[in-house]
Amino acid sequence: MNTPEKCRVDRWSNRLLRALPREPLALLEQDLRQVSLTQGLVCFEAGKAIDQVYFPLTGMISLLVATGDGEMVETGTIGCEGAAGLQCGLGKSYSYGLATVQIPGNFADRHSWLNRDLRHAKWGFGSQVAQQKS
Repeated sequence: MNTPEKCRVDRWSNRLLRALPREPLALLEQDLRQVSLTQGLVCFEAGKAIDQVYFPLTGMISLLVATGDGEMVETGTIGCEGAAGLQCGLGKSYSYGLATVQIPGNFADRHSWLNRDLRHAKWGFGSQVAQQKS
């Protein structure tokens, strides 16, 4: 992994970031960094807290779970259409499986950003949940 750099993410590189309105994207860009990740790098481990979100720009992340006999099975992939680790925006979350870099490339990432920023913003997940409870 290269040394992370602060970056102004090209919103067209990741479709999820591309879909965000200007205000939330500007908020995220304040703390996003661009990193180059190598194949096999572990993003999340089973049973461990998820505190980082990865937006693939050119690479891909594999989601894997262990079977009863210890075999690993790929259950999903995340490429430039999404992000890995978004569930931490709903509060403390733990990984049910293993998330690893399957295709090396560039990723935008942010450590613990959702809990601090989006849950309390007028357009974030927290406000939508509060409206549904009312």
